[in-house]
Amino acid sequence: MRRTGLAGKAIDSESIPCPLRLVRLLLVSHPPLLPELGAARIALELAAALRALGHQAIAWSPAPLPEGTPWWRTYAAQRRALERFLGESEPFDAIDAPPVTISPAVARSGFTIARSNQPDLSYLALDLRGELKRLDPRLLFHAGYGAAFALAHRAGLARANRILALGQIEERNLSRHPALRPKLLRYLHALAPGDRAALGIVRRSREQRTPGAGIRFLWIGRWAAHKGPSELLAWLRVRANSHPADTFTIAGCGDVPARDLASRAHRELLATERLRLVPRFVRAALPALLAAPDVGVFTSRG
Repeated sequence: MRRTGLAGKAIDSESIPCPLRLVRLLLVSHPPLLPELGAARIALELAAALRALGHQAIAWSPAPLPEGTPWWRTYAAQRRALERFLGESEPFDAIDAPPVTISPAVARSGFTIARSNQPDLSYLALDLRGELKRLDPRLLFHAGYGAAFALAHRAGLARANRILALGQIEERNLSRHPALRPKLLRYLHALAPGDRAALGIVRRSREQRTPGAGIRFLWIGRWAAHKGPSELLAWLRVRANSHPADTFTIAGCGDVPARDLASRAHRELLATERLRLVPRFVRAALPALLAAPDVGVFTSRG
């Protein structure tokens, strides 16, 4: 019997173990299982969708890691936590995990699916490029960590029985490696039905901006190199100077390093409340946050 796969590709469900015919599936999220965190939200929503189809889908996270775990040992600690969990659990028909977590022991535990939530290696390269530009003294140490992470990531892809790339671009990038092509598929992720309904209300009820009033801009994202914060701040200085009635909100950014907002222009914007920072917000607050501005700003790279 042939069915349509996650990317519209034909999958022979009688000969290929795949999520369409699984009974018991583990979905691993490195971040804590909180809907505010992108990778965790994808795991939670995939698990819920699979359970709705009758499968036993369990979302699991190794967080929190043991206190005192240094950041450069994070992925190794996550691997060990997953290995322990699998050793203590009933067998799974498939284990869906980030590539870097698929150790030899995890691969031996069952059918493995290396599923990406973001282009990790591209983002890592952007981070290192930013440190090189700033002549960050930690660059060599971070470059060594990046090399080890990249090797572990590639080894996890090699061990996995299937690879699920998030979207066409990442599928195209991974397909450049001939050894990965036979087991490569892609998936697309949409908002959960509840989120779509709430954001539909925002879209339908958005108030018209008063003619002549300044534009309200919103930027949402982690303060990470691949999100383009330096591009955002450069654009913000120019826009704020040329359009003095405009206002700006930066949300979900965490604690922005003081050096990034040290310029006089940014300090003045904060002092006059033309620039507002919302370091963190709960998922339920997203519709209200999106209802206020007129225009969204996107500066992501990679």
